[in-house]
Amino acid sequence: MKHSFRAALLLLLLISHTLLRAEGRATLLERKYAEPGVAQSFHPGGDWMPYPRYSDRAGWDKFLGQTEKKRWIAKGEKLLDYRWQHIPASSFLALHTTGDKQAMRRIEGANRSAFIDLCMAELAEGSGRFLPQIADGLWFYATSWHWSHSNQTVRELPSFEGERIALGNARHAATIPVFWYLLREEVDKISPIISETLLQTTRRIILDPFLDEKQDQQNWWLGFHRDGMNNWTPWCAHGVMTAFLLMEDDPARLQAALRKSVRAVDNYLRDYAPDGACDEGSTYWGQSVPRLMEYLQLLKDASGGKFDVMPNDFIESMGAYVSRTYAGKERATGRDLCANFADANARSGRSVMLVWRTGKVMRSKELTDMALYCCGDIARQSFSAPRVGDDEGYRVLEDLRAHGEIRREVRRLNEEVKARGFEAVHRSLREQVPAVTWYPQTQQCFLRNASGWFLGAKAGNNGEHHNHNDVGSFVLYCDTVPVLVDPGVETYTAATFGPRRYTLWTMQAGWHNTPLPNGVEEMQGKEYVARDVSFVPAKKGYVFSQDLAGAFPEEAACKSWVRTLRLSETPGEPSLEISDRWVLSERKAPDEIHFLVDGAVFLPGQQAAGRTVRKGEVLIVHGDACFALSFDGPFTPELDEMEITDKALRGQWGSVLRRLSLKGKSDAPLKGSCLVKLKKDS
Repeated sequence: MKHSFRAALLLLLLISHTLLRAEGRATLLERKYAEPGVAQSFHPGGDWMPYPRYSDRAGWDKFLGQTEKKRWIAKGEKLLDYRWQHIPASSFLALHTTGDKQAMRRIEGANRSAFIDLCMAELAEGSGRFLPQIADGLWFYATSWHWSHSNQTVRELPSFEGERIALGNARHAATIPVFWYLLREEVDKISPIISETLLQTTRRIILDPFLDEKQDQQNWWLGFHRDGMNNWTPWCAHGVMTAFLLMEDDPARLQAALRKSVRAVDNYLRDYAPDGACDEGSTYWGQSVPRLMEYLQLLKDASGGKFDVMPNDFIESMGAYVSRTYAGKERATGRDLCANFADANARSGRSVMLVWRTGKVMRSKELTDMALYCCGDIARQSFSAPRVGDDEGYRVLEDLRAHGEIRREVRRLNEEVKARGFEAVHRSLREQVPAVTWYPQTQQCFLRNASGWFLGAKAGNNGEHHNHNDVGSFVLYCDTVPVLVDPGVETYTAATFGPRRYTLWTMQAGWHNTPLPNGVEEMQGKEYVARDVSFVPAKKGYVFSQDLAGAFPEEAACKSWVRTLRLSETPGEPSLEISDRWVLSERKAPDEIHFLVDGAVFLPGQQAAGRTVRKGEVLIVHGDACFALSFDGPFTPELDEMEITDKALRGQWGSVLRRLSLKGKSDAPLKGSCLVKLKKDS
C-alpha cells in the first residue's frame, strides 16, 4: 500500500509539473513582449542589423576574415555570367502530374544559391563588379517570387491572390530582404524601380497576407484555428518577421506583426512535447528548434537586446534533444549517426553551425561541445572549422557572425590534441551527455553504456508528425557501427504526404524493428498506441517496457504483446536483450519478429567469421565487426533484401537493406515468448 501511495503521489506531482510547465510556456513570448519598454524597442528599418554597412570595407574584412572573403569572391566570379532560370508551369505542376516534388525546387534552389553567392561576393569585395547580376537577381525576384507548396493544395500553380505563407516564400523572406537592405543604395543607383517593385511584391506575398485576419485559417501554422503546430511555425514566423523588420515602414503595422508572430510562436511552444523531444524526428529538429533559435535571435537583435526569453528550462530541453539522439561519428566513414525515428536520416549530415548557434543562444555547453565534436576528423586526427553554406541569406550571415568564435575553439582543440591526443580530446566533448535520457510524454529513450553502445527506442503512437508505423521500434549502434537500424525516408514525392503514404515500404512497420502478431502489421493513426509504457532502473542496466497490442488492428487478434529492452551496463560485456511476450485471442498465421540490419547476415549452417553459424543464432558482419544474435523458442530465421533505388536512401545505406525475420509456427500456441540477445561475437 505504501509503494502504491508513493507511486500515485509521484504521478500526481509529475502531472502537476507538466501542467504548470505547459501553462508557463503558453504565453512566454507574449509576456516578454508586454513588459515595459520591449514593444517600443522595435523600430522600422534595419539599423539594428549586426552586420557592417556596405561602405564599411574594414568592417567586412573583419567580419569575414581573409579566407572567407576570398572564398565568397571566388564563388561570385563563377556566376558573373549566370542566367536566371525561369520556372515553367510544368515544374510547378510536376508535384501533381508526376509526383516529383523537387522539379521546381531544383531550379529555385539554383537561383537562390546564385543570388546569395553573388551578394556575398559583392559584400566581400565592395567594388561593384557583381552589382549588375545582383540587380538582375532582385528584379527576377521582384517579378517571380514563388515556391511549390510542401503539401497538396487546391491550387496547382501559385497565385498572388490569396496565396498562403508557406515554407518556400518564408525562406525567400529570410533571404531577399536581407541582401536588399544591405545593398539597396547601390542597386538604386542602377534603377530605383527595382526596389519599388520588390517592395510591392513583398507586400503582396508576405506583409499584407500576414496581417489579413481573413487568411489566418489557411496560414494554419499560426495556430489560431487548429492545434498541432510543427516546424512550419518558427520557420514561417522567422521569415515573415525578417521581411517586416527590414521592409515595413509603418510602425503600427510592424507592431501588429510582432504581436501576431509572438502569439503564433507561443502556440508552437504550447503544442511542443512537454518533455522537449521532437516527435518529427532528429532531422526535423534542424528545421524546428534552430528556426525557433533564429526567431528569438532576430527579435533580440532588433530590440537592442530587450526581447530576450533566455535562459528558459523548457527551450533548453528542446535544444538538448539533438544531442541526446546523437550516437557519434561512424569510424568507417566519419559521418554523424543519430537515432532516426520518423522522417529522419540515420547518417544525419547535420549543420554544425546551426548546432553551435543554437547552443550559444540557449546557453548550452552540451550543444556547443557537440558542434565541436562534429568538427573532429577521425581520419586526420584533428579538428577543422565547418564551412558556411549558402541555402538562406539570414543563415549565411549569422553563421559568418559566429564563425570566428568556432574557428578559435577549433584552434584551441588542435593545441590540446598535441598534448593529449585526438581520441582523448574528441571523447571529452561528449562526456557531459547523460548515459540515460527518458522522454516520458513522447515515450522515447536513449541509452549509452561504457562500451560505446547506443540504443534509441520508442513507444508513442502512429499518428505523430512525419509518422512511420514504428511503435516499439528501436535502433542499435555498437561503438558507432550501425547494426539494427531504421530505414529513414526516401526522397519526398507527392505520395509521401498523401493517402498513399503507407504504401511506401519505408513507412511500414514490416520494415522496422517490430513484431507482427499473426503476420499483421501495425496500423497508422493516433489511436494505434503503446500501452503500459515504463522506463525504470534495473540491476545492471535500464529496462524499457511497453505493451504493443494497441498498435495493431483487430485482425491481429493481439490481446497483449509486451516488449522489454535491456541494454547491458556490465563493463566489457555489452549486450542488448529484446524480450517479447504475447497473448493472442486466436491463431490465424505465424507470428514474425523483424530486425532491419545494416550489414551481412549469416543464418544457421552458413560459414562466417571463421566458423559455422550455430542453431538458434544469426551472425551479423559489418566491416571488421561481428555480432551474434541468439534467440530461443521454435522460430525459423529468414532473410529478405530490399533493393534501394532511391538516390537519397542509397546515400544512407547503399544498394540494399536486409531484414532478418524470426518466423514462428502456423500452429503455435496463443501464448508465447521469445528472448533475443545481441552481443559481440567472441
